[in-house]
Amino acid sequence: MKSTYEFLQIPLPYSPAALEPGMSSRLISAHYTDCLGAHVDKLNAVLAPYKTYHRATLRELIMFSPRLPDKIRRDVRYHAGAVFHHNMFFYGMTPDSQGAPFKVLSTAAKKSFASFDDVLRGMRAAATSLHGSGWVVLAADSTGRLRVVPCPNNETTLVMGMTPVLVLDMWEHAYCSQYSNNIDAYFDAWVKSINYHFAEEILISLNKH
Repeated sequence: MKSTYEFLQIPLPYSPAALEPGMSSRLISAHYTDCLGAHVDKLNAVLAPYKTYHRATLRELIMFSPRLPDKIRRDVRYHAGAVFHHNMFFYGMTPDSQGAPFKVLSTAAKKSFASFDDVLRGMRAAATSLHGSGWVVLAADSTGRLRVVPCPNNETTLVMGMTPVLVLDMWEHAYCSQYSNNIDAYFDAWVKSINYHFAEEILISLNKH
């Protein structure tokens, strides 16, 4: 998968219907095709005239966005953040959810929050209290401590020096067509779809550095 300009939309790692009934086929299809696809196209359009940045990865564009030219800084950060978060969101779910965290995530959760149930309670609280659109991110800081971080709009924890482990989309298009304003029901559906293998691999990778 190409990791620099011209960015490509990631392949959806399951069929649109695979997460039903929690996440409907209609919801996933529209979210993946219309929303993520649009952000990929807009990011490429903004970067097209700026060949200096064509070798930068999504992470690099986000982390070093303060160094970008004024004319494109805001749009690159916005669309790159959206693409990065959507990728995390889609890969962070699976129709074969393992139902509970594995060793590294479980241990980190106990050290940071007492238990993974407490992690989920923190994420639910952040989701229901987020004003406007954005994301709720479970991130690991430089010490390995887990933190629940509400990210308004398309801001990311990368610019805060923290690595996302799990990402929940709290833009209205992510849930309203199926759940209206019932954020608790949407959150419950997401929890049942968590890809704990994905989260575990991120933490294992961090522990190697």
